[in-house]
Amino acid sequence: MARKAKRDSERIPPDQQGPLMAFKLEVGIPREDGKISIMHTFYGETKAECVALKKAHADVCPNFGPAVKAGDVTELCEEIDEDEWPSTGEDDDDDETDGAINGG
Repeated sequence: MARKAKRDSERIPPDQQGPLMAFKLEVGIPREDGKISIMHTFYGETKAECVALKKAHADVCPNFGPAVKAGDVTELCEEIDEDEWPSTGEDDDDDETDGAINGG
């Protein structure tokens, strides 16, 4: 996934730049026994983008939305390297991964 760099690339030579960063927001719906029954993961270039994606999904998902609105979810947001951002599987050679990611 191509993204714009979040750094001043004219001041920092490319060989001295670290990896581009992204964010992963994991939102789980716990069962009565405290174990997570449903987990949603949102990826974005910023925390705000992850939160916006969560809100947009909560607005349309009949299972996730009510739990989010009631505050009955657990959330963990962490910064990740861009290479940890999942791909669509289009460039992968592993058919099992492609099928899992693309629903086949």
